[in-house]
Amino acid sequence: MKKKSRWNPQYAIICLILVAVIGFIVYYMVSANQKQGKERNSGDGAEKKPQTEAAGEMKDGELIDYEKSGSLKLDNYIGIKATVTPTKQEVYEAILQNVKKKKVTVSGEERVKKGDWVLMDYEGEIGGQKIEELEETDIVIQVGAGDLFNADFQRKLTGLSLGQGYVFDVSFPENYFDLDVAGQTVKFTVAISRKFNETFVKPLTDNKYQKEEDYFAYVKEKEKEKNVDALGDMIWDDFLGKCKVLKYPKGSKEQAFKDLKRQYKGVGDMSGSSYEEVIMELGMTEDDVKDLAGDEVKGRMVAKSIAVKEHLVLSDEQYRQYLMDEVSPSDDEELSLEDLEKRYAKDNSVYPRDDMLIRLVKEFVGKQAKQK
Repeated sequence: MKKKSRWNPQYAIICLILVAVIGFIVYYMVSANQKQGKERNSGDGAEKKPQTEAAGEMKDGELIDYEKSGSLKLDNYIGIKATVTPTKQEVYEAILQNVKKKKVTVSGEERVKKGDWVLMDYEGEIGGQKIEELEETDIVIQVGAGDLFNADFQRKLTGLSLGQGYVFDVSFPENYFDLDVAGQTVKFTVAISRKFNETFVKPLTDNKYQKEEDYFAYVKEKEKEKNVDALGDMIWDDFLGKCKVLKYPKGSKEQAFKDLKRQYKGVGDMSGSSYEEVIMELGMTEDDVKDLAGDEVKGRMVAKSIAVKEHLVLSDEQYRQYLMDEVSPSDDEELSLEDLEKRYAKDNSVYPRDDMLIRLVKEFVGKQAKQK
């Protein structure tokens, strides 16, 4: 017969301690594995990205078809008609800017003649008071064509030397269409810095072109190519205006307003002006800024919706390059993607990925346009 064992209370205490220790180790290991699993699953294995999205329903980088959800009505974005051929005025504006950049000079004194295309600055005053509406810089006109003010003003431009300032009076009739100057005598201060005619073709083109019409045709084609490349930007605002938001994502307009207000405040900080002074200088009220915030959100909603419908994907490479274009870091700066996002968010909006998506969608819409 076996001898009956005797229970020792110390054994019970030791057993309880061992059970507690083992339980804690098991709990810790399970919790750690679960945490790692969640981190791996968030973003499909990608590194965790900085939290740049605003509070509210609109999340930066999240693609939603707002038209399908009933929050947006898109206008047709395929085959929008767009003019890419530049006007005569636009071509000569480009030519005169080329003349200015190359600092083309010709021998002898050059004076302005009727028919010349010129680059000029002017300002006007009435009764000794400068009038803001009568002031422009680097404006391009054809002398004698009547595109600026009246015939008296045009006549007084002829014979002027380049690079010199002139002051003359111009009287406007009572029935002049611009009521600000109708019946008034305006004292103009004028300076014509550049002109263009046949004389300038050879030095401007290093003798590649001999005639004005040949160089005109060359610049016209170059400007057309620029318009084609920028077609998405050219037609975007008109297209956006034809789309209709039925319901904004909660909190989105409020966040966009904060972003715009921060941008204007930043502009004011550089010039020593307040936010209120900046928007006043721009001819805006705070209600105008709020309306603009709504347009910002609308653009993001439209871009997200088109991206979903057309299966457009903003690649990591495109996203980084677009951010680089916006942030424009100096040559000696090496910024990570997170640095670029932070700088963009600080100076612009907390929707960097959405805003870069808009650029991608603009390019798509531009490529689908019908050029004329």
